[in-house]
Amino acid sequence: MQEKQYEANLRHNSARGLLKDRFVLLKRKHELSDAEYLRYSGWILNYPEMGEAYELKESFFNRS
Repeated sequence: MQEKQYEANLRHNSARGLLKDRFVLLKRKHELSDAEYLRYSGWILNYPEMGEAYELKESFFNRS
């Protein structure tokens, strides 16, 4: 699903929260602070597709 389509399906409050937390999702997992990891966990539990995309991003960077 494209980003704009995915965003359109989010509730208004969720979309606003995602806008605020997008930098957490752009960071590498090992660079997250405890508070950022907590926000990350909330997003991936509520939106599994987002968690899958995040893990794919991490696996891309971990390839050597």
